[in-house]
Amino acid sequence: MPHRKVCKTVKKKRICNKKPKMTAADIISLQMNALQSNNKNDNGIKIAFEYASDENKIATGPYPRFSRMVKNNMYRHLLRCKKWSFVKNTIKKVKDEKYSRMVKVKSSQDDKEYIYRFSLSRQIPSLFWRTDSVELIEGMNHEDLFNNQKNIYNGPLQVCSTNPMT
Repeated sequence: MPHRKVCKTVKKKRICNKKPKMTAADIISLQMNALQSNNKNDNGIKIAFEYASDENKIATGPYPRFSRMVKNNMYRHLLRCKKWSFVKNTIKKVKDEKYSRMVKVKSSQDDKEYIYRFSLSRQIPSLFWRTDSVELIEGMNHEDLFNNQKNIYNGPLQVCSTNPMT
């Protein structure tokens, strides 16, 4: 069965391409299932990186840096989690260009629940959905976040500048 051609206006550009088979929810499911079954070779992390948007890869990549980030205290609950599910009534869309949805994760690290927001966007010219960001929304209090955060090299966070404060 041939792919159907579809045309969409994304970021004020008219794009015509083969209709993507995967929805935004499919991409989140693929990444979550991969992270849940991550193995000693980090194949799950590799799949999550593969489905990240180019902008995400610029900010968090290259892959070795992305892998270290996923293993930090904020994101490690996604790895080999006991279970995960979409949180009902949390879908937000902007036209057919941006999509976000929350995911609840039962951590195998500490047996607690965490909620993450996945934000995706359509990519040009493929029209595929890719993940722009994953944000921890609920599960760690601010003191835990501050005390447990590490930089991408697994070291402590430090002040970079005071004017402006960063």
